[in-house]
Amino acid sequence: MKITIRQAHDTDYQDIVLITMQVHKVHTDNRKDIYKENSNPLDLDDYKLMLSTPEKYKIVVAANDSEKILGYAVIQIQYIKDSKILKDAKIYFIDSIAIAEEYKRNGIGKEMMNWIKNEAVNNMANRIVLNVWSINKDAIDFYDTIGMKKQAIKYEFIL
Repeated sequence: MKITIRQAHDTDYQDIVLITMQVHKVHTDNRKDIYKENSNPLDLDDYKLMLSTPEKYKIVVAANDSEKILGYAVIQIQYIKDSKILKDAKIYFIDSIAIAEEYKRNGIGKEMMNWIKNEAVNNMANRIVLNVWSINKDAIDFYDTIGMKKQAIKYEFIL
């Protein structure tokens, strides 16, 4: 299967929402104390705002020959400047990355991460960062496999 990684368009919204709903279900199934049910966790106005501010956001999709969206990533471009304790940096923060359930384990995530990495390098970013829930063992294994390093570990008391 030939995959194209590209910037998202307005017309990709419905396909991205379907994948977002799959991810949100994993979150609501596993962390009911944090996530609430929502039939559409990606608001159309938010999506359009992200598409219209490429200096702050990039939405990337993986599409097949028929232009079916197989996966997507939302990237926030963050800047650290003039901090007293941190070095100046441009960070590609992957807010979400997901592959449709029926297309997982076909190399799509790796292709997307390579695209993001090349994009970040070409735009002079210093690093790519993302968060992953500890319940998501498959994602953790994937990030380890592609060479990402753990940056921090978050702990909690659930009260």
